[in-house]
This record gives sequence, C-alpha cells and structure tokens, in this order.
Amino acid sequence: MDHNQIDQQLLALLRIPTEQRTPEIIAATAASLIDLLMVTTDPSLKSLITLQREQLKLLALAEFLKGEIGYKTSVVGTSHHLSHEYQAAEVSILLLNHKDGNQATYMAGHGQTAEAALRDLRTIEKDKDKAVAA
Repeated sequence: MDHNQIDQQLLALLRIPTEQRTPEIIAATAASLIDLLMVTTDPSLKSLITLQREQLKLLALAEFLKGEIGYKTSVVGTSHHLSHEYQAAEVSILLLNHKDGNQATYMAGHGQTAEAALRDLRTIEKDKDKAVAA
C-alpha cells in the first residue's frame, strides 16, 4: 500500500473548498482510494470483488432490459472457479418471456464482464412440443 499516494489523494480532496466538493468529486476520490488499496489485496479476493461489481452492473442492466423488451423474468448468475493454477470468473444473464403454454422465449448471454455478457446476449426460442418429441 502506497501511503504517500493515499495521503496525496486525501489532501487533494481537502484542498477543494467545501462548497465545491460535489458528490461526484468525493465519489471519484473514494474510487481512487479503493483502487490504491486493492493493489495489495489478495488476488482471489480482488477477483471476487470485481466479479461482484460485474454482477451488480448486470443486475441493473437486466432489470432495465426486462422492462424495455417486455420480458417477465430476469436472472443473473455468476460462477467463480479458483484453484492454485486456474482462476476464472463469469457472469451470465437470462431473460425469460412465456408466450403461451407451449412456447417460451429466452435471451441468454455469458461473459467475464457485464458488457461481454450483454454482447453475447442472444434469443433462444423454446417450443415444448418439439422438446417432447425429440
């Protein structure tokens, strides 16, 4: 942890006149301090924090999309695989719309970031009659 950089960030914030300290400026300083602190954080913990941040982004996007396209259900999931040699994290999004008793439309996407999961988002038609016949 670089105490000098942390001190500089705090002093820079305190040098701003109180009436000019907006929530955005304070939030930017806080984010910068968090980034400085995470430099020395355990890599697996840092990965989990990043994964949670991506999951929260995707949750907000899923709720927005659900309302925009008229789907009834949204599910956001995460997976995190950790071993001594291998570490990977993924977020996934699933939007579901029941058309009638026999059909449902799904939209699904997966990726290492919320943005990647949205880029991967695709429509999947599911017909229960065809699924039973197969």
